[in-house]
This record gives sequence, structure tokens and C-alpha cells, in this order.
Amino acid sequence: MTYAECRHLIDSMKYGDFSDIFGVEKEVGKLNGILAAVYQNVFGTELYPSIYCIS
Repeated sequence: MTYAECRHLIDSMKYGDFSDIFGVEKEVGKLNGILAAVYQNVFGTELYPSIYCIS
């Protein structure tokens, strides 16, 4: 999932219209850091592979 896809998903959730806190990044780049941690690779292998990639 890319940053843009993730932002689109968060922004489309219904609670976003009722809250000034929900879905708001506390620091610029924080969401990118979270996504990078999830998709990190070690020696060319995903550290946290998707259940769809496991055989």
C-alpha cells in the first residue's frame, strides 16, 4: 500500500467528518515511516510478508 492509497482510505472513513483528530498525522512523514517499517526488506526478503505471499 502506498502513502497515497493509505491517505485515501483514511480520508474516506466516515469518522473523518466528525473529528479533528481522527486520521490527522501528528508529525509530517510519520505515516511514511510506518509504511516503510511494514514493507522493509532484509537481504532482499520481506521482513513481514503478506499472508498471500506465504506458500
